[in-house]
Amino acid sequence: MAKSDPLKDLCEKYNLHNDDTFKSPQGWTIIKRRGIDKIQAIANIDINYDIVEYTPAESAAIKATSKWNSRILTTFGESNTKNCRQSYVLAMAEKRAMSRIVLKLTGFYELGVMSEDESEDFKEDKSKDLNSNNNTTDSNSNYNELPKDRFDKAIKNYQNNPDGVIKELKKWKLSDDQLKTLRLNNVKL
Repeated sequence: MAKSDPLKDLCEKYNLHNDDTFKSPQGWTIIKRRGIDKIQAIANIDINYDIVEYTPAESAAIKATSKWNSRILTTFGESNTKNCRQSYVLAMAEKRAMSRIVLKLTGFYELGVMSEDESEDFKEDKSKDLNSNNNTTDSNSNYNELPKDRFDKAIKNYQNNPDGVIKELKKWKLSDDQLKTLRLNNVKL
């Protein structure tokens, strides 16, 4: 019997494709912002944020709390001039808090997976071939974008055939707007 790969299983569960992940120069698996948004939408994770500290253009700390699948988790995101090259430190702190709580709740963090928002050092090397072996998912998961007209039709048919629609949607790479629409319509992949 083949041994299961927990990271591959999680990537499939949350519909992550090759272009949602990359390997950092340090060798860690990194999930891009788009991938984090997918995971949050598919898992239907709601997050509450509190500003812990904020000095405009200098530093910020955000507390993120979520109740998900009977778990309550709190974590933090921080950003300052020493760990962020951007002047919008509050937004970066929020992104980091969101990424951490999503990855912790869904089991990615315990596998050593991080978000590209967590460090300025975790940015994808655009010079590398995205279809190389630096990706975490197999080549069979590199799907095409779902055309808007087919997506709209699927949403309309969801009430009549939810299982069929979900099965069909899982075959496609969904855009950020499509993922948001699914979340707003309480469609869970």
